Amino acid sequence: MRLGGVVRDRLIAPSSTLIDSYHEGRSNRQVWNEVAVLSALSVLDKAPQARQRAESDRGLLGIMREGLLDDGTWFEGENYHQFAHRGLWYGVQFMRTHGVELPSALQAKYTAGFVTPFAALLPDETLPSRRDSQYAVSIRTVAMGRVV
Repeated sequence: MRLGGVVRDRLIAPSSTLIDSYHEGRSNRQVWNEVAVLSALSVLDKAPQARQRAESDRGLLGIMREGLLDDGTWFEGENYHQFAHRGLWYGVQFMRTHGVELPSALQAKYTAGFVTPFAALLPDETLPSRRDSQYAVSIRTVAMGRVV
Protein backbone atom coordinates (compact mmCIF):
# COMPACT_ATOMS: atom_id res chain seq x y z
CA MET A 1 0.00 0.00 0.00
CA ARG A 2 1.23 3.48 -0.84
CA LEU A 3 1.92 6.05 1.86
CA GLY A 4 -1.24 8.05 1.04
CA GLY A 5 -3.38 4.95 1.52
CA VAL A 6 -1.68 4.16 4.81
CA VAL A 7 -2.26 7.70 6.07
CA ARG A 8 -5.93 7.59 5.04
CA ASP A 9 -6.55 4.10 6.51
CA ARG A 10 -4.53 4.33 9.70
CA LEU A 11 -4.70 8.00 10.61
CA ILE A 12 -7.46 9.98 8.91
CA ALA A 13 -10.30 7.41 8.98
CA PRO A 14 -9.88 6.39 12.64
CA SER A 15 -9.34 10.00 13.73
CA SER A 16 -12.51 11.07 11.94
CA THR A 17 -14.46 8.25 13.59
CA LEU A 18 -13.14 9.23 17.01
CA ILE A 19 -13.97 12.93 16.52
CA ASP A 20 -17.43 12.00 15.26
CA SER A 21 -18.09 9.89 18.37
CA TYR A 22 -17.83 12.98 20.61
CA HIS A 23 -20.47 15.26 19.14
CA GLU A 24 -20.69 18.35 21.35
CA GLY A 25 -24.00 19.73 20.13
CA ARG A 26 -23.72 23.36 19.15
CA SER A 27 -20.53 24.08 21.08
CA ASN A 28 -17.88 26.32 19.53
CA ARG A 29 -15.61 23.25 19.64
CA GLN A 30 -18.10 21.32 17.53
CA VAL A 31 -17.60 23.82 14.71
CA TRP A 32 -13.99 22.67 14.51
CA ASN A 33 -14.99 19.01 14.94
CA GLU A 34 -17.35 19.33 11.98
CA VAL A 35 -14.68 20.93 9.81
CA ALA A 36 -12.29 18.09 10.70
CA VAL A 37 -14.85 15.39 9.88
CA LEU A 38 -15.89 17.09 6.63
CA SER A 39 -12.27 17.39 5.58
CA ALA A 40 -11.60 13.77 6.45
CA LEU A 41 -14.62 12.58 4.48
CA SER A 42 -13.38 14.55 1.49
CA VAL A 43 -9.87 13.07 1.71
CA LEU A 44 -11.42 9.61 2.07
CA ASP A 45 -13.27 10.13 -1.24
CA LYS A 46 -16.63 10.41 0.52
CA ALA A 47 -17.61 13.83 -0.78
CA PRO A 48 -21.34 12.94 -1.10
CA GLN A 49 -21.42 11.96 2.60
CA ALA A 50 -19.55 15.15 3.49
CA ARG A 51 -22.11 17.27 1.64
CA GLN A 52 -25.01 15.42 3.28
CA ARG A 53 -23.41 15.86 6.69
CA ALA A 54 -22.75 19.59 6.15
CA GLU A 55 -26.40 20.16 5.22
CA SER A 56 -27.86 18.15 8.11
CA ASP A 57 -29.36 19.63 11.30
CA ARG A 58 -26.42 18.25 13.32
CA GLY A 59 -23.92 19.33 10.68
CA LEU A 60 -22.25 22.65 10.02
CA LEU A 61 -25.31 24.38 8.56
CA GLY A 62 -27.41 23.27 11.53
CA ILE A 63 -24.78 24.47 13.97
CA MET A 64 -24.61 27.81 12.17
CA ARG A 65 -28.41 28.19 12.19
CA GLU A 66 -28.51 27.61 15.95
CA GLY A 67 -25.19 29.19 16.92
CA LEU A 68 -25.13 32.51 15.07
CA LEU A 69 -27.27 35.25 16.56
CA ASP A 70 -28.96 37.85 14.36
CA ASP A 71 -25.98 40.22 14.64
CA GLY A 72 -23.59 37.46 13.57
CA THR A 73 -22.07 36.82 16.98
CA TRP A 74 -21.68 33.34 18.43
CA PHE A 75 -24.38 32.44 20.98
CA GLU A 76 -21.88 31.45 23.69
CA GLY A 77 -20.64 35.03 23.89
CA GLU A 78 -17.92 37.24 22.54
CA ASN A 79 -15.21 35.31 24.34
CA TYR A 80 -15.96 32.33 22.08
CA HIS A 81 -16.92 34.26 18.98
CA GLN A 82 -13.51 34.59 17.34
CA PHE A 83 -12.71 30.91 17.92
CA ALA A 84 -16.03 29.73 16.50
CA HIS A 85 -16.02 32.19 13.60
CA ARG A 86 -12.53 31.20 12.51
CA GLY A 87 -13.72 27.58 12.34
CA LEU A 88 -16.85 28.64 10.48
CA TRP A 89 -14.67 30.37 7.89
CA TYR A 90 -12.91 27.08 7.14
CA GLY A 91 -16.23 25.26 7.07
CA VAL A 92 -17.86 27.76 4.73
CA GLN A 93 -14.88 27.54 2.37
CA PHE A 94 -15.17 23.75 2.43
CA MET A 95 -18.91 23.86 1.73
CA ARG A 96 -18.48 26.31 -1.16
CA THR A 97 -15.83 24.05 -2.69
CA HIS A 98 -18.31 21.16 -2.49
CA GLY A 99 -21.29 23.07 -3.88
CA VAL A 100 -23.10 23.72 -0.59
CA GLU A 101 -24.38 27.30 -0.54
CA LEU A 102 -25.44 29.18 2.55
CA PRO A 103 -29.05 30.38 2.60
CA SER A 104 -29.08 34.19 2.23
CA ALA A 105 -30.19 34.84 5.85
CA LEU A 106 -27.39 32.63 7.17
CA GLN A 107 -24.90 34.25 4.79
CA ALA A 108 -25.88 37.66 6.20
CA LYS A 109 -25.30 36.50 9.80
CA TYR A 110 -21.99 34.85 8.87
CA THR A 111 -20.78 38.00 7.08
CA ALA A 112 -21.87 40.24 9.98
CA GLY A 113 -19.82 38.06 12.31
CA PHE A 114 -16.62 39.51 10.85
CA VAL A 115 -17.57 43.06 11.84
CA THR A 116 -19.75 42.82 14.94
CA PRO A 117 -16.98 42.15 17.49
CA PHE A 118 -15.41 45.49 16.63
CA ALA A 119 -18.59 47.43 17.50
CA ALA A 120 -17.70 47.03 21.19
CA LEU A 121 -14.03 47.86 20.75
CA LEU A 122 -12.61 49.82 23.68
CA PRO A 123 -10.68 53.12 23.23
CA ASP A 124 -7.34 51.36 23.83
CA GLU A 125 -8.11 49.05 20.87
CA THR A 126 -8.77 46.01 23.04
CA LEU A 127 -11.80 43.75 23.07
CA PRO A 128 -14.06 43.79 26.14
CA SER A 129 -13.26 41.15 28.76
CA ARG A 130 -16.35 39.25 29.82
CA ARG A 131 -17.02 35.90 31.44
CA ASP A 132 -13.91 33.77 31.03
CA SER A 133 -12.26 35.76 28.24
CA GLN A 134 -8.78 37.20 28.60
CA TYR A 135 -8.27 40.77 29.76
CA ALA A 136 -6.94 43.42 27.36
CA VAL A 137 -6.82 41.37 24.15
CA SER A 138 -5.58 43.85 21.55
CA ILE A 139 -6.71 43.97 17.94
CA ARG A 140 -3.23 45.10 17.03
CA THR A 141 -0.83 42.48 15.75
CA VAL A 142 2.89 42.20 16.08
CA ALA A 143 4.62 42.08 12.72
CA MET A 144 8.38 42.00 12.29
CA GLY A 145 8.96 43.15 15.87
CA ARG A 146 6.68 46.17 15.72
CA VAL A 147 3.03 46.75 16.53
CA VAL A 148 0.84 47.51 13.53
